[in-house]
Amino acid sequence: GIVLLYLHGSSSRGATYAKMRLQSLPRVVQETKNFPYTVICPLCPLKTEWSKIEMLGKLGNLIDKLRELHGFSASIVVTGPSMGGLGSYMVAAKFAEKITAAIPICGGGKKVFARLVANKVPCWFFHAANDTCVPVFETDSVVDEIRSLTPIHLHKKLIRYSRYDSCDAPWNVPWCVGHDAFSPCYIEEWRLVCAWMNNLAAT
Repeated sequence: GIVLLYLHGSSSRGATYAKMRLQSLPRVVQETKNFPYTVICPLCPLKTEWSKIEMLGKLGNLIDKLRELHGFSASIVVTGPSMGGLGSYMVAAKFAEKITAAIPICGGGKKVFARLVANKVPCWFFHAANDTCVPVFETDSVVDEIRSLTPIHLHKKLIRYSRYDSCDAPWNVPWCVGHDAFSPCYIEEWRLVCAWMNNLAAT
């Protein structure tokens, strides 16, 4: 089966799940009857980020444990918004051989890591052009770089990008206009995302 490793955004950091449960994918999971996948939601402590070396190491250990628990044939898909979007991209770069796919949302990132991801980890990026929190051009340049390294006939399978003209602000961070590219992913486009993941898991 598919196991989703969900990396939350920076506003949910801390020692309690209270904030994380109210938003984004965890909220969708709680409100969906018979959600089809196992979802693992680690907590990032305050004053650090998923993309930091130490945290990436911990995520690598967690992925190893999940593969043991769910069987090595399980498909692990890493996803998350903002800080979690950047984290998802960095997990794909660092642990390409351990995961099935990545769905980084409005997290940006550096294109220098693209060659560690291209042709190794299928990715579907989400970002809005009006994002005032993380500039869309970061994701643009990462996607362009991955595309340039990927044979054209494999683009549909290996590198997708939902780039919106405008998204809303997340309800819990109303000052971050345009930053909610996760609702389109986890709600509006979710059926398509599931079909894409299921297809990857089956091959």
